[in-house]
Amino acid sequence: ANGLAENTLVLYLGDNGFLLGEHGLIDKRNAYEESIRIPMLAWAPGTIEPGSTVPGLVRNLDLAPTVIALAGGTQRQSIVSRDLSPLVQGESLDWRGMFYVEHRFQHGAIPPSEGVVDRRFKYLRFYDADPVVEQLFDRLVGWNDFFCEQFVCQDLVFILTAYNKGVVEPLLEVVEVRV
Repeated sequence: ANGLAENTLVLYLGDNGFLLGEHGLIDKRNAYEESIRIPMLAWAPGTIEPGSTVPGLVRNLDLAPTVIALAGGTQRQSIVSRDLSPLVQGESLDWRGMFYVEHRFQHGAIPPSEGVVDRRFKYLRFYDADPVVEQLFDRLVGWNDFFCEQFVCQDLVFILTAYNKGVVEPLLEVVEVRV
C-alpha cells in the first residue's frame, strides 16, 4: 500500500569471515580466504536483477557509496571504495584489478601481515616473523567447494621465479606503495 516493497534495498551480509583453526589460526585478522570473503545477498526491485552476481573484486568498503548512490545521495570521491550499483546493474566499467590487505596490530597468536589480492593470485607477507614468511596462493585452484584458493608455496626461490615471470611483480608494487 505504501510502495516500500518496490523502493527498498535489503542487504544481508557478514562483516568478515572467521578462522576456527584453519591455517593454524583463530580469529578474523588475516588475509586468508576464510577471513576476507563474506557472504552478501542484496535485494532491490527494479535495480538488482534476481540471481545476478558481481564479477569484480568487491570490498565491504564499497557498501557505503553503493547505498548512498541507490538512495539518490551524493558522495565524496574515495580512492578505496566505489559505488557497486553500476556493476550490479550489469554495466561494464573499469573496476579494481587488485586490492591491498593488512593486519598491523600484534594480537595474541595472530601475526601481523600484509598482502595483495588479485583475481588469480594472493601474495601474503608475515613481516614480523623471523625470518619473514612469504606465501603465494593461486585463487583459481580450489581446495574445496567454497574457498577458491590453493597454497602455491612458501619457498622464496619459487616466489622469485614467479616474480621473474611477471606474476608477482604487480602485487609487490602495490605492497611497496602502501608500506
